[in-house]
Amino acid sequence: MELPSTTQEPVSSKTHTSFYLGVLLGVVLGVGITAASSLYLFSAYKANTDALLKENAQASKAAPEFTTYTNKELGIAFEYPESWGEINVEKGVEDCFSTDANYYTSAQLQQMKKDVAEAHDPCLTIFVKAGDGTFLVTMTPLAVKYPIPRGGFWGFYAGSVKNDAFVENYCSGVTEGTCEVLTNAHNIRLAHYSGGSIGLEEQGEFYLAHTPHSLYYGLALSPSRLPVAMQDDFSAVIDSLRFIQ
Repeated sequence: MELPSTTQEPVSSKTHTSFYLGVLLGVVLGVGITAASSLYLFSAYKANTDALLKENAQASKAAPEFTTYTNKELGIAFEYPESWGEINVEKGVEDCFSTDANYYTSAQLQQMKKDVAEAHDPCLTIFVKAGDGTFLVTMTPLAVKYPIPRGGFWGFYAGSVKNDAFVENYCSGVTEGTCEVLTNAHNIRLAHYSGGSIGLEEQGEFYLAHTPHSLYYGLALSPSRLPVAMQDDFSAVIDSLRFIQ
């Protein structure tokens, strides 16, 4: 039997061209997709890296290095930022030694001299400072009893804090601003006032605490006279305040 003959049509040049164009197009598309994917991944990586760097920078700024201040004379200790520099103590001893006859009567002056001679009270107002800014004040009883004429200052509220009850009830007498009684990390109760006048032409906030010290019984603290850059960390000072023996 004679088998049918077969013939193969020659492949045209158009077919070859279409094939190679398809392959080339596929390669181009593949490269494009790969490049786009790589660009997307790089962009995502960069965004995540930038966000992490920003977060770390903010954390570094928000968490300065702290150091401990201890004052055995006052019986207190607290943490404060190292960037504040050295903490200084200034003692005002002029109160009980005032001879202002326009402010004290002759009888008061005589009693003042007698009290100073007999009492074991140095008649001191203590100003604790960072740089030139006072942020803590305490007073002895005679310094409270015999103040000298001067303008209003939040630090002199320390002379009113004679017991724990004063702190607990302080806010009940406040008619403006905001006031609350809070407990810090060392279970010290503090009256916190803010949002109004805290002295002669001075706005801001202050804290009042009673100390078990036998002589310096009241503490007044405020960031208002510190440089603005220091004020953000003042809450850490308050929270770390503790009494020592």
